[in-house]
Amino acid sequence: MEQYRFAAYASARRIRDAHRQAGELLFQLGVTPHTTGFDILRDGARLIADSDRNRHLKMTEELYPAIGAIYCQSGSGIEHAVRDAVRTAWQREDAERPVICTGSGTPGNAALLYALAEQIRICKARTDC
Repeated sequence: MEQYRFAAYASARRIRDAHRQAGELLFQLGVTPHTTGFDILRDGARLIADSDRNRHLKMTEELYPAIGAIYCQSGSGIEHAVRDAVRTAWQREDAERPVICTGSGTPGNAALLYALAEQIRICKARTDC
């Protein structure tokens, strides 16, 4: 019984650490916690990370309504909040872009969410995250 408790605790800790890391990555990208889309981006990346890796979620048909159910908003409202958070972050000149966001211009909603989800998966797989 004690072994089960330890395993459950370790699993919960890895999930909490992955959630924290997603927030830290968003902050490094320039998305501040008071931005409307901060929590939405973090939870969206977590939902993608928890889904089947071989199956891409349809953003407007699956992901945005799922996040909308959490925040009691419509899918279009969620999409707008994510788009606004990404645009606001990329307008900041003081933010240092980590390696996950290479390329020129502002990334799309899906590109940023999937990059964050991949970082969460990596963090969950590591034991020293």
